[in-house]
Amino acid sequence: NLLSLCNSQAGGTVVADISALRAEIAADLGIVLPKVRIRDNLQIAANRFRISIDGNVVFEGTVERDKSLFLHTRDTFPIGETKANFVWAPYAVWADAESEQNQSAAAQISATRVIVYSLRWLAYEHADQLLTRDATNELIEETRKSFPRLVADTVPEIITIGQLQKTFRHLLREGIALRPMHLILETINENKGENGDIQRLTRLIRESMQRHTAQRLAGPDGRVTCFGISDELTDSLENAVLNQKDENTVSGKFNAGIRRNLRVAVQSGAQHLLGLGFRPIMLVNSSIVEVVKNTIFEIHPRVVVLSEEEIPNPAVLNMIAEITPGGVGNASTNSAAA
Repeated sequence: NLLSLCNSQAGGTVVADISALRAEIAADLGIVLPKVRIRDNLQIAANRFRISIDGNVVFEGTVERDKSLFLHTRDTFPIGETKANFVWAPYAVWADAESEQNQSAAAQISATRVIVYSLRWLAYEHADQLLTRDATNELIEETRKSFPRLVADTVPEIITIGQLQKTFRHLLREGIALRPMHLILETINENKGENGDIQRLTRLIRESMQRHTAQRLAGPDGRVTCFGISDELTDSLENAVLNQKDENTVSGKFNAGIRRNLRVAVQSGAQHLLGLGFRPIMLVNSSIVEVVKNTIFEIHPRVVVLSEEEIPNPAVLNMIAEITPGGVGNASTNSAAA
């Protein structure tokens, strides 16, 4: 039932919208989204669609093609309505385009756009997996046109394409765009001895790109809306770190239960921001940023974890929630306490 949405001769715009999406992602993340192949699958329901990467299904959803998807916040979601099952829109509902009950929705999008929005979400979620060795090489060759001396002095003199790909994937996994590319290469050039330590090199690059990152993550009001961790919880996590040179190493007190409950608490904070229409961004002290990132790495949706040092101007912050020790300590009452 969804094939006509992909047929341009029948007025479908999915193909054109995907082309526009590839340009959008290139401008934002600095990578080119691989070509998307669309095919009919008779094994799934008529109104279902799947998105696969390298043959593996990473997303599946249902589209009500004759209705619109209304995007609500947690506060405006109509009582008694059934939520549409989209991770990128936790408070969405399908309804007729003229639905009066949904006039308070933050946005109204068509069935076609639902498919494209889902693809967009997955592209950001799996951006690191989509960056191939060839794509990495293309990024470098494109940069060479404007900064030939910088590229010649850096690749492969200081770092190989393979090491660059690993570094770029690490940045993308943490929600950091690969632009401006020349600034990334300059940082690598200035820190010649760090190319063997991908995690440390990634941190140095993030620090050098802090203004660009803050500007990219800011909302229409110019502020970075996020949630954080209370001072008390920050202190307890800092005490769990044994060696500041290896932020991945924590004491036995930082056990599996604490890690699990922290993940659930962060998930709650992420859903809180998503429910208000914001992307999930978490701000923590630089001393625990690596511990937090590695602890919550597997949660979904992926949270962008920033250190306080990556926001050059505290005035642009809009901290609307924080995780407290009680939220982490009791799995049944986890919350992002405002």
